[in-house]
Formats: sequence, C-alpha cells, structure tokens
Amino acid sequence: MGHLSFEDIERQFVKNFVISTRQERANYELTSESKRGRFFSKLAHSYSGIFKMELITKIPRLRAEQQFSEIMLMLKTHGAKTHCYIMSYAREFDRKVLPVEEGIYQCVNCSLEAILICSDQLAFFQAERVSGSPPRFLLKTN
Repeated sequence: MGHLSFEDIERQFVKNFVISTRQERANYELTSESKRGRFFSKLAHSYSGIFKMELITKIPRLRAEQQFSEIMLMLKTHGAKTHCYIMSYAREFDRKVLPVEEGIYQCVNCSLEAILICSDQLAFFQAERVSGSPPRFLLKTN
C-alpha cells in the first residue's frame, strides 16, 4: 500500500473483487464524493451481485469473545500486511490507513460496515448487521 494513492488502492480492489460488468460503475461511484455512499449502500444490500463470489469465503459466526482473535488469525494466515486501508460508509473510518488489529477491532466492536484492504490480494468485508453479528467475509484472489 505504501506508494499507491487511495484511488489506486480502490481501483485495484475493484479490479480484483468486483464483477467485470460492475467495475466501471463501482470506480465511478468511489471516486465521486456525492456518489460514494451509493457504492456502500449497494454493498450493504446486495454484495452477491457486486463481488466475484468465487473469491469470497464467508467467515462463520463466532462467539463475541472469539471474533477479534479468530479474524486476525485468519487474515494473518492469508498474508495480511501490518496496516490496512479502510473503505466505509462511516466517514470517520473511510479512506483511513490503520494497523490491521485496530481496523478489525473497530469493525468487530462497532458493527462497522467496511472493507479492509489488507494486501493487494486480500480484504475483509463486514456487511450490514441485520440480527446477531454482521455477516463477515474474507476476499482473496488466487
């Protein structure tokens, strides 16, 4: 992530994980301040129509006390870097670079709808909470 701009990081994420017919629209919405929220709103309600589902692994629901450590272990096992780039509808987190531990902690404890880009081939996605803990996913290229 070091030398890439935020837009470059987001474009790479879209290229890797968003289905080809949705990529142009996703890039447009993400780069437009007035439309950025639409991208996250669509994800919250229909991520299966946006993401390449063959690259997504659903993280099983975990007991509250296990969530943080299990998700961290999963990300580290799959090659997460020390910091992550956050894309979120929540402005206080959107376009922030944080240590992966802090990003996951914020997601798990705030039920934050977010994408944490942990490397150029690995991301974590937490969807909108409907009941219980929110659906969580690991996104990994081959």
